[in-house]
Amino acid sequence: MSGLKWWKIVLIIFIIIFVIRTGEHYYDPGDACGIHVFDVNESVARNGTVIHLTEQDFKEHPVLVEVIKGEKPLSRMLRRDGVLTDRKEAKYLCDRFMGNITEEKYVEYEGKYYELRLYIR
Repeated sequence: MSGLKWWKIVLIIFIIIFVIRTGEHYYDPGDACGIHVFDVNESVARNGTVIHLTEQDFKEHPVLVEVIKGEKPLSRMLRRDGVLTDRKEAKYLCDRFMGNITEEKYVEYEGKYYELRLYIR
């Protein structure tokens, strides 16, 4: 082999496999959580619990800025395809802002009402 030792070839193959496997996990994590936001009207929101979002909510959870205000990403928690990369944040959002079987929850910001839904791929 012209100047390449066998260990260099093994190292290159290892690096290529590592990069491919890392990319697979990022683009298709097995149990990724995604978030969808649906506009609802006030009459629908009256049938459930309405949570009024404050600027403090947006500071503590930048993913809300991205999905509610539509501003450019402030964090790396939300990918372009709506997948949340932080499982802890996904659990908090689910517990705080999303309904369950017995109760529907809606969020309100500047007079507009939204329903947030998490899904697991």
